Amino acid sequence: MVERPLYVDSNPIYDAVGMAGLPVGIQVVGRRWEDEKVLGMMQVVETALKAEGGERFGPGRWTA
Repeated sequence: MVERPLYVDSNPIYDAVGMAGLPVGIQVVGRRWEDEKVLGMMQVVETALKAEGGERFGPGRWTA
């Protein structure tokens, strides 16, 4: 099981409590000359993030 070292082992890599509040990077990639599709998908992502946590999305909006 590939997920075991991430979540279950005695010293898991992912710790939800310890990582709470950390920033997350998102990269949307599209095919050449399809910039409109990439921008459209980023609009979907931004809308979803705003629905979850308000206006904490975008450059300079994250605070420690």
